[in-house]
Amino acid sequence: MHKATITANSNSVIAALLVLILCMGCAAQKSSARIHRTTPWLSASNGEVYVVVTVRNPRVSDINAGSTSREYDSVQAYGPSARARSDMRTLATRYALRSVNSWPIDALTVHCVVFAAQPNTNIDELIARMRSDKLVESVQPLNSFATLASATPGYSDPYFNLQSNLQTLQVPQAQRVSRGAGVRVAIIDTGIDVRHPDLQGRVQAQRNYVGAAQSEPERHGTAVAGVIAALANNKQGIVGIAPAAQLLALRACWPAAPNDARAMCNTFTLAQALSAAIELRADVVNLSLGGPADPLLTRLVVSGMQQGIIYVGAVPPTMNTPTFPASTPGVISVDTSDSTRERLRNGPLFAPGENILTLTPAGGYDFMSGSSLAAASVSGGVALLLAHRRNADRNSVYAALAKSDRSATQKGNSVDLCVAMTAMDPRTNCRESVATE
Repeated sequence: MHKATITANSNSVIAALLVLILCMGCAAQKSSARIHRTTPWLSASNGEVYVVVTVRNPRVSDINAGSTSREYDSVQAYGPSARARSDMRTLATRYALRSVNSWPIDALTVHCVVFAAQPNTNIDELIARMRSDKLVESVQPLNSFATLASATPGYSDPYFNLQSNLQTLQVPQAQRVSRGAGVRVAIIDTGIDVRHPDLQGRVQAQRNYVGAAQSEPERHGTAVAGVIAALANNKQGIVGIAPAAQLLALRACWPAAPNDARAMCNTFTLAQALSAAIELRADVVNLSLGGPADPLLTRLVVSGMQQGIIYVGAVPPTMNTPTFPASTPGVISVDTSDSTRERLRNGPLFAPGENILTLTPAGGYDFMSGSSLAAASVSGGVALLLAHRRNADRNSVYAALAKSDRSATQKGNSVDLCVAMTAMDPRTNCRESVATE
């Protein structure tokens, strides 16, 4: 194992990254509907500013929602209507905008376009004007988001004894009852190394919403996937919290640099991945990232919650203003156990996030830290609970985890997945049970 120093969650890093990469267009449909082709990178150097606009779009078309120019699988026919296309052209002319990329959002029955405005446009004034336009269903800035992790120096898996986080979470005991079989966990993140020996057979679906092809496996998504579902008892590497769960790899973020754990996302790429998670019938969605409050993304999360999806989000280092996803009502937010944040009733849960041994691309392993890993730990825990009690909803899952969270009273502790199982089902004794999955 090697150690490196990588930081992805400071305001200064995020600001620096935004100078280099403002946003990334996502892949778009290949069809007669003439959706914009992929625009992998957008540059802020020419002074343009970007807005995300939606118009109403009833289900009348016949192309695949969320499909891409690389023909990734899609699950439902939906596309922009003639009226939606006409409305977008009218708006582009009316406000001197340039269409950069577009995508019909089935979950919200709207058509979404990223527009570039003229250099030096006052973005606040533009949005205020557009909000009063009857053609506009919604308008907002194209927000940027960053992943929240950094790197730091009874099982046959050789590194199991180095996974102190599993003992804190009481994972070996919880796995006597459940290993997450049949639960679908969507990881909205960078790309995942699906060929990693500790992930073989775990990834059931892959989609790329970044636009540019993934040239090589990426660190952050691979690390999150390892915490959630690395194979157990394969005589190699580590143990995931829910090693029998099925992963949905939804690439909506991109590394800041090759081989870097720092990564960025934007409103447009995340919106497509969130919609895909709904279409793919995910049970759990892991969002190990953070950024400003975002109306479009919040609407998609609410839509998913209405269909029973449980969302888990990482808490950023500072939360002086509302953030996505951690501040979104209904999202199970997670901070690291060593956080100095005040413990509040109905507030964030806490889980280990320091020096977590997990996967790296090309079959590697390394220690990483951050709330990204804490959130992934809870996502894996939610998968264990759902596999044990398939009729459990978000409120019962959160209540069980909160009851087990010793961090509520003492810094440095965390949720206890064995206690959570007992809280959900008093008949369960995970310290004596044998897993039946």
